[in-house]
Amino acid sequence: MTNEEIKAETKKIDLIYQALKWSPMIVLVGPRLLNGVDGGDIVMAIFAFFLCGISNRLLAQPVANAMFKRLTKRMLDDLSRGQPVASGYSWWNPRPGAMIITGDDRIGLVHTCTDYQPIEITPDQIMKASVEVETTTTAKTKTSGSPIIGFMGSSGIGGGWSFGRRSTTTYHQRHDYSVEIMWQTGRNAHPHCAVISAGDRTAAESMAGIVNRMVGQAPLRQVGASGPAIEDGPAAPALA
Repeated sequence: MTNEEIKAETKKIDLIYQALKWSPMIVLVGPRLLNGVDGGDIVMAIFAFFLCGISNRLLAQPVANAMFKRLTKRMLDDLSRGQPVASGYSWWNPRPGAMIITGDDRIGLVHTCTDYQPIEITPDQIMKASVEVETTTTAKTKTSGSPIIGFMGSSGIGGGWSFGRRSTTTYHQRHDYSVEIMWQTGRNAHPHCAVISAGDRTAAESMAGIVNRMVGQAPLRQVGASGPAIEDGPAAPALA
């Protein structure tokens, strides 16, 4: 696939995702707007907005993920064609991309940072690979009721005890791991960076480790050559 074909396919998937996500709003509220807005339309809009959340989880996201997965597989196949592939990776969050590591220690990459053009990175061009993590914390609070226990006497005088409301907050953390690969094509060239979604920690460390071992195996650049000397980086690799 050419970079223009990848861009067009990505845009099409984004449009399909948005159409499926907001389909309840379009179907339920759209026709009503043509005849003006009244109180019933506001209630319908609130109901449709609730349905959009369900549509997003059950329809829009699964369909878009399946389409992106198929797209990144094609990108990976094109990148791997005719290459002695040792490892291959593809991802689509937040944007689709593909990367291969060849048996002779070169990296093939198609990514937003390359404008979806396939490029080759040699070990002597790699500066480092590091694992990055983004943590998202969500809180869910549950509030218990406030029951009242009381009595009423024959004289009409009563009494009671009120148990205060109790709130319980549960925190959930989601960790999104990625690998940041930096490389430089020449001594005075501007460094390039690719951020690759790796899913979990094991996959991220595996991928970063493979890339950093390539750096350690590369010959040191001599002053006056293509760039400054590069020393062995920290160990750490993978994704599919």
